[in-house]
Amino acid sequence: MAMPAKVGRKTLEEALRRSLRRQGAIARFGTRALVAIDLDTLLQQAVEEVALSVDAEYVKIMEYRSGSKDLMVRAGVGWKDGVVGHATLPVHMRSPPGRSYLTTEPTRITDIRQSEEFDYSDLLREHGVISLVNVPIAWDGLRM
Repeated sequence: MAMPAKVGRKTLEEALRRSLRRQGAIARFGTRALVAIDLDTLLQQAVEEVALSVDAEYVKIMEYRSGSKDLMVRAGVGWKDGVVGHATLPVHMRSPPGRSYLTTEPTRITDIRQSEEFDYSDLLREHGVISLVNVPIAWDGLRM
């Protein structure tokens, strides 16, 4: 089915711009990863590239801590001082990052204020975050 030329062209141009932003972010991040800087710096650069490529105000990487059985913000963009390296969220099915961690599946929420399925954490509330996506990161059997 053909779309009207005006709408189709505009949509294709926007899709191309998004794709080019993502490709640029992947290339920049890949180059940085090759120089083998320390993990904290690499994770911080990763969240910065994600924020730029998807035009997100807030991005975080969380790390599972087996001792306390929670997820701690390990790297982040946009968050208030004191969040990165300190803020934690629980690991359970009502917690968006907790569910992603437990199920190893992405969690997408359009408006968490309207969700009966998820808790609206103080961290998200304090930053005015309403829409979110949580994607688990895994390597060598470990998950972040």
